[in-house]
Amino acid sequence: MSSAPACPLIPRHPDEFHATPWDAHANRPVVDGKYQDPVTGELRTACGSIRGGPPSVDIVIMNINVSSCNYIARASRDLPTRTLLCHIMKVVEQHMLGIDSVNATEYSIRLVLCHQFENLDQWREISGAIVDGFREPGYRQRLDRLSESGSS
Repeated sequence: MSSAPACPLIPRHPDEFHATPWDAHANRPVVDGKYQDPVTGELRTACGSIRGGPPSVDIVIMNINVSSCNYIARASRDLPTRTLLCHIMKVVEQHMLGIDSVNATEYSIRLVLCHQFENLDQWREISGAIVDGFREPGYRQRLDRLSESGSS
């Protein structure tokens, strides 16, 4: 007996919102499984790659350390930039990562690290924690406590 798939519209985090998916090739929003072809104006069925579009936040993490300069991760998340940035800085602090630069706008976060990772698996674990760690049970409560202690 299989269970019903989770509803994609139920947020996994209290600040998560529903973002419209975009057809990656046409760079147009997908509505009811279709997008408007930018060249012909026709409605076409979206069957290629789908990506998050605005208002999703695009996150790019890269490492410029000489020993691991090819390490790059990219994700799109349906959370406000402030929530994501607070989470990212928490992970950076926990793992004592060296930061070269951080740039954040309403719809993007760019994190450039300068950190010597032991191996690719360590990079995957930490970059995964950066882009997906906010989904852990109890994360929001821990973040709220951290925010309260920092504001006093």
